Amino acid sequence: MSEVVAVLLKDADEKLTLSTDWTDALASGETISGTPAWAVEDAAAADTTPLATSGAAAISGNIASQLFQAGTKGQVYRARCRMTTSTGQIYDRSWTVRIGTR
Repeated sequence: MSEVVAVLLKDADEKLTLSTDWTDALASGETISGTPAWAVEDAAAADTTPLATSGAAAISGNIASQLFQAGTKGQVYRARCRMTTSTGQIYDRSWTVRIGTR
């Protein structure tokens, strides 16, 4: 199950960077393996402009970031970051993103 980090309001025209610091999930000596994977979940099949990632994910130390864009006004999405550690542990964090007017 994914830990929900926050519920956010995003305008459809806005670009929004989501970031998470994984330090508290890592045991002593454990590291992040590769770049965490970001995804958008819960988009309706008929949604013509769903929330989407934009560009490559970034990692700096234990902080993972991803730029998001688009989304359909009135829709709710879940943006998820999945991280794998050097010991094979897998962790998820997610954000509920509501598209509206800001």
